[in-house]
Amino acid sequence: MRWWAFLVAVSATLYGLVNAQTEGPGPALSPCVTKCIFEFMPASGCGTDAACLCENQPYKTAVQNCLQANCPVRESLVAGRYQSEACGATKRSQVGLTRRVVWTLYTTAAISVLGRFIFRNPYLRGSGYGADDWTMLLAFILLTPQNAVIHAMTMAGLGLDIWTLEPDNITTLLHDFWVEAILYTFVMSTIKVSILLLYLRIWTSGTSWTAGFRRMCFVLIAINVAFGVALGLTVIFECSPVSYAWTRWDGEHTGKCIDYSAQSYAISGLNTLLDIVTFLLPIPKLLQLPISLRKKVGVCLIFALGLLATTASVVRLIYLIEYSTSPNFSWWFAPIAIWTSLECNLAVTTACLPSMAGLFQKVWNHTCKGTKWTYGSSGTNIDNVRLSELQTPSQYFEEGGTPRNDSIAIEGAKTSLRPQIIAKPNDATPHRLPQ
Repeated sequence: MRWWAFLVAVSATLYGLVNAQTEGPGPALSPCVTKCIFEFMPASGCGTDAACLCENQPYKTAVQNCLQANCPVRESLVAGRYQSEACGATKRSQVGLTRRVVWTLYTTAAISVLGRFIFRNPYLRGSGYGADDWTMLLAFILLTPQNAVIHAMTMAGLGLDIWTLEPDNITTLLHDFWVEAILYTFVMSTIKVSILLLYLRIWTSGTSWTAGFRRMCFVLIAINVAFGVALGLTVIFECSPVSYAWTRWDGEHTGKCIDYSAQSYAISGLNTLLDIVTFLLPIPKLLQLPISLRKKVGVCLIFALGLLATTASVVRLIYLIEYSTSPNFSWWFAPIAIWTSLECNLAVTTACLPSMAGLFQKVWNHTCKGTKWTYGSSGTNIDNVRLSELQTPSQYFEEGGTPRNDSIAIEGAKTSLRPQIIAKPNDATPHRLPQ
């Protein structure tokens, strides 16, 4: 296995000599490792100079090739720990950073989902819950074990150098990574489906343009569902037998796997493309709203904030391309896990923002403008009206939110030459607005 080549070089360079000359605690190096270390020592020109051997790259390369060809991986790991100590390498760790980032992001996502459901609660005069809300709740339920699995990976050694880990911990780490990859595909697909259902809840009917927009939403929902299921199954059965995905590292098991790098690139690339299409889909519709430029920009930004998660997805893909085949994967997979957590948790958070825009407006008015705040009070709120081509979208987006199921019907003119009419509830007489 080529990815062990670097590990082997780092593993056996020097400390076999030190171990042979001194007696100390710890497991002894195997005859295979010792043979490779001493075989190339005369040609190094370093003699028994430990510092020279630590820095001698040709010597390390020669030992690397010898160990790769002749010694088991587990024996090389033992040599690696010895070499690290002999060369005075500082034990580094990203464990604490990974845990802090993951749980901070998860807390933010949890607050966003909780705020969404509180604001929509019909008993608090909210709009009531729709398919988009329940789908988002499902995404959050899947997000919870995903973050827990990343935490479990840090307990197994994620964020530490590979040669500092026990063999059983390496197996556990790779198993957890396999589980996290499955959850990742399902979480991101479910989030996008929730966002598309939100679009369908806002743009209910109207002109042929709206009908085309809704058809596009349904098509994207089908694509995302198929994407999640297909790629989830691909990750689950990437190896035969399935357990070979987390046991193949030691070279002592037999099986076969699909190309992991190609699989990672395909999943991340397709997910990023679907992110961009999903988050930018409503922007042309929003730009047509007859509201001030400031409000128009604000509304577009609320819906486009999901692109922040897409940015995290791109960075994650860059790390995958650069380090997915690194021999020291337990160290380099830590930033990949951080960016994965950032992408998923941020996607949940930003997907809840359009639903909570009205709540933010009420809080702002209450705290900064001193206005009376009655939760769920009537007014021009995105949760109190339904948008279509024949409705007044400017009033719809005055305070932000999403349409309630029993929303007020607001009818308007198709062109600026026709008078706008608002039909109040329980009032058959239309009220004409000034032109």
